[in-house]
Amino acid sequence: MGGGNFFKQLGSIFKGILMLLEIPIVIIPKGKRVGKKILSGLTDIIEGIIYQFEWGFWGHIRNFLDIAVLFQYVVVYFYTNIVCLVKSVTNIQYCIWFYIIDWCFGILYLPITIMVYVLAIFRIPSIEYEKQFWDKMEDFDQTIYKYTKVHVIHYPKQIRELCYNCQRMKTITLPKVIVEYIQDLEDPLLGWMFGGILQMWWGVGELLTAPFEVLR
Repeated sequence: MGGGNFFKQLGSIFKGILMLLEIPIVIIPKGKRVGKKILSGLTDIIEGIIYQFEWGFWGHIRNFLDIAVLFQYVVVYFYTNIVCLVKSVTNIQYCIWFYIIDWCFGILYLPITIMVYVLAIFRIPSIEYEKQFWDKMEDFDQTIYKYTKVHVIHYPKQIRELCYNCQRMKTITLPKVIVEYIQDLEDPLLGWMFGGILQMWWGVGELLTAPFEVLR
């Protein structure tokens, strides 16, 4: 940041010199417009250089770190999902019967699901009632298991571990991280990384168009 202060001081000195150079130009109206255009362009270039030295480096560093974190999430997401897919394919012959039972139960439970959501349309708290019912069933299952080591509404642990349980990154996690990175890139990283460069280019444009002020 010390380098930034040096460039600020240098910029102040340079702007002071340019203001002195403007004095003899004021007697010529068209020359005054040209001089102001040149002064404005040089000011933008100097301020752009100072800004780029102060913030450009940190913007690129932070962007690199954000990309590194995003890359880690992408690797973990695909790795864990591939591992779970391989596990499912490997055990499909054994697990397919339990999947069929789940499918049949889902078909049988479908009318109840429809009824619950229809009642919810009429402002009856049926969804909450359904949740309370399954919470009670879960408590009942845990009580029975405590004394008999048998589940009432779950498969045995061995089946669940083999056919259902697999640690993977949640599907929503990766899109959420990508959106956060894009938002961070839009504000403030792009401004930090390229704000000074854009200001310098704007100053160059003012210098190039300054001679045309005499034609106005």
